[in-house]
Amino acid sequence: MNSNTAEQGAPAQPRTVGFGPFRYDPVRRELRDAGGPVRAGSRALHLLEVLLENAGRVCSRDELVARVWPRTVVEETSLRVHVSALRRVLGDGQNGAQYIANVPGRGYVFVGEVTALPPESPPELPMPAESLEVSSRLPGRLTRPIGRGPDIAAVAELLSRERLVSIVGAGGMGKTTVALAVAEIQGPLHAQGVFFVDLSLLSDAALVVVQVGQSCGLDVARGEPWATLQNALRGQQALIVLDNCEHVVDAVATLAERLLRACPRLRILATSREPLEAESEWVFRLPPLRVPASGATLSLDVVLCYPAIQLFVERARATNQAFRLTAANAAAVRQLCESLDGIPLAIELAAARVDGLGLTVLLQRLEEMFELLTRGRRTAMSRHQTLHAVLNWSYELLAEPERLVLQRLSVFRSAFDLDGAVKVASGGGLAGQRVVDLVLGLCEKSLVVTEMTDNGVPRHRLLYVTRLFAERMLASAADATEVHRRHALYALGCLVETSKTREAMAHYRRTPALASAIAELRAAITWALLEENDLRLGVEITAKSMWTWISAGLLEEYRLHMNAAVDKAGRAGVEGTQLGSRLQLALAFLSGLALTDSVSHRRGAAVDRSLMEQFDDAADKIEALYALCVSNYGRGDFLQVLSHCEEVRELAHGVHEPLSIAVGDRFSALALHELGQHDAAELLAYRVARFDVKTVDPRFHGAMPFSRSMHMRLARIHWLRGDFRQAWAMAQEITVEDEEAHLYAKCQPLALSAIPIALWKGDLPTAQRWNAALLHHSTQGSLPYWLPFAEIYRCLLEGRQLLPDTPEAEAITKNALLMDICATLQPTAPNAAMLERAGQGEVGWCTPEVLRLAAIAGLDAQDEASRTRCIAALREAFDLSAEQGARFWSLRIAISLCEVAADDGAARSAAMELLLPLLNAIDDGSTQPDLQQARRLVALQVQ
Repeated sequence: MNSNTAEQGAPAQPRTVGFGPFRYDPVRRELRDAGGPVRAGSRALHLLEVLLENAGRVCSRDELVARVWPRTVVEETSLRVHVSALRRVLGDGQNGAQYIANVPGRGYVFVGEVTALPPESPPELPMPAESLEVSSRLPGRLTRPIGRGPDIAAVAELLSRERLVSIVGAGGMGKTTVALAVAEIQGPLHAQGVFFVDLSLLSDAALVVVQVGQSCGLDVARGEPWATLQNALRGQQALIVLDNCEHVVDAVATLAERLLRACPRLRILATSREPLEAESEWVFRLPPLRVPASGATLSLDVVLCYPAIQLFVERARATNQAFRLTAANAAAVRQLCESLDGIPLAIELAAARVDGLGLTVLLQRLEEMFELLTRGRRTAMSRHQTLHAVLNWSYELLAEPERLVLQRLSVFRSAFDLDGAVKVASGGGLAGQRVVDLVLGLCEKSLVVTEMTDNGVPRHRLLYVTRLFAERMLASAADATEVHRRHALYALGCLVETSKTREAMAHYRRTPALASAIAELRAAITWALLEENDLRLGVEITAKSMWTWISAGLLEEYRLHMNAAVDKAGRAGVEGTQLGSRLQLALAFLSGLALTDSVSHRRGAAVDRSLMEQFDDAADKIEALYALCVSNYGRGDFLQVLSHCEEVRELAHGVHEPLSIAVGDRFSALALHELGQHDAAELLAYRVARFDVKTVDPRFHGAMPFSRSMHMRLARIHWLRGDFRQAWAMAQEITVEDEEAHLYAKCQPLALSAIPIALWKGDLPTAQRWNAALLHHSTQGSLPYWLPFAEIYRCLLEGRQLLPDTPEAEAITKNALLMDICATLQPTAPNAAMLERAGQGEVGWCTPEVLRLAAIAGLDAQDEASRTRCIAALREAFDLSAEQGARFWSLRIAISLCEVAADDGAARSAAMELLLPLLNAIDDGSTQPDLQQARRLVALQVQ
């Protein structure tokens, strides 16, 4: 009874089934057709079995994965690859046959007609025809293909659909590694296996057929190699991997086309530095390993997720087990991987030198890459043991005109378009159209990379290692000097075009175009000016590129170039010329734009109004006055700024009338506010904030958007008036969180407005957060003007006094704007320089507070005469604050009057008469320290 019960509960034995020309035995897990067993991988057969069991029913992805990969985490890509391979084995879609259908969003279903067959009487099937011996002749991989999972899956899926796939990429990109990994996946799906053919050692294209035949285990030394190979492969299901095809590419293309026509079940996977351009070829361009974006703030865990970083760390640890990615070395590792363009071979060679050289030295000597990065694996092919060998292999395959163009393109330091390539690489018998054809040919050969900009325009560039190699070749060329000169003239021409086209350069935000322009300018200035190959051209490029450097926020680097240009101006023969005047104009700008270098300040301060007279065009004259406005504003000479603004208005007529607002009103608003004339400043500020900057030439745009520049001052004006809520809202709006924004757009609002207002408000956490950002931006961007602001604010936030003879105190004396702000943030008496500025009317907005602090500092509580003088001084300061409409200063002064007159009933009553109306007018109920103190004093008076 028990036996019968067990027998009744036993599952039914799986039945052999037939569909189309196929017969599947689930017990043996064997698939056969009329030609005998059909070779397929175990996963593919298991997948087929599940689909057959559920014929006519949709099987979800999760169900299939659970059945076929019960203990493995599998990507959806792997399932698609195996389904595609199974369809290919079954001939699904050929001659009207259809077995497996994809139901979008649901899964897969077996749609063929399935018939149960008796296992005891299998049909007689003919023996298979004579074929190649089943083989899997793949070289063993000693390392795992780091970061190539998506690429391997993509190539495998492509090879499941197409019969000829080429993996194309630059030398050292890892094409062979990816091909081997794909072949390992695809091998079980081919009855006769995979045959790996290394073509790198061939020197004669005629031997390609022989090499393929020998790699397939055939005797092709005698007779007709073509006939032997085709006869052996005809009707066979095999994958041939043709590795390193670039030097015999024509012969390989012919072989591939001929074999695929004669052998319908054959597939070919090729690796090459250029496409085969064969019929039915599908090209997969192997990208570099991903690296973190430059400047992106990432945690160590996130950085280590990037394939290039993973490879570097793994290979570095192979030579030094103690190596780890840490917060201290992460930046250097990122910079190395980025400089090496994510090329796996270059990264491996660099990582192998870390143990001996260290990351710092390796980075410093990266230009000597071909001497440094030579320690490859001894088992690697000779051309893969050093970077020089990798590049030389490709270089030797080029025709002479291709070599010339590659050499000449090495002078570019960033991406270039075809017009730029023609301007630099043509000449010496190479016409423009010929250069275009050769550049596109080098792109096909993976020696030049093509990238698409955001607006879909193609740009080209040389990978770093390729550029260094080509640069070496150019150095020994007879026309090297002329090529560099053409590049320098190209960089100068781009400046001219940019000045004509308002939209050519995006302002206030880092862009690829801006980064590209800086890279080319840097190379041109280095060659022409610093290396003194063409001094006059170098001085011209330096003088005319000022706004590009300003747009990039690289004023400190530009200052160094400017000092060199001024030092060499005499030898360049530009003194007394209009180019010399243009150089003086740039100096005037720099003296007021974020520079603390004494040489630059001295030279800039020496530039006076006579600069304007050296130009004839009204726009040039206004630009000279604009430079003088910037210079004088930076030095705190606001009265002189107003004088120059009046001259601008006198010149700004007709087509130049918009400059009356863009320059005259803009700098008048700034100067008037600094002088304490807030009503007049506010009127102009709102007008400038609404101004359409596109109506004027980019040279008048400045380093800050007009609206943000004006709102910075408006926020301060509103705070001084006691409009605390409005001022605080504006202070928050002007801070910039965008990582790609111009450094000035980040630093100026924080340093000149947001942080001081936060300190006046008593919001120390926000002030600390904003100051940390200011410190980061000014340090990261090497901005010596803004760094002292951050350092001094940090001292104040930490409760430290700015004592005399300290670096912080010295920094204050060098910067008028910083001196004025600091005078309002400390409870101590202002220094003598500040008192002199206030007394002589050089500054006005902070003068009431300066006078208040000076009066308190001079008070002797035991001396009645001293108290009388103090009260008188405070009343004078109060009257000035009332005249300015600066109720914030009036509030502070009224509080001080109440405190000084605490023991004098009449004086205290008079002070309270000043305080009460003020408090009623501006008290917003907040915890602002001065408001709280005023409330306490009023409460005591009531008691």
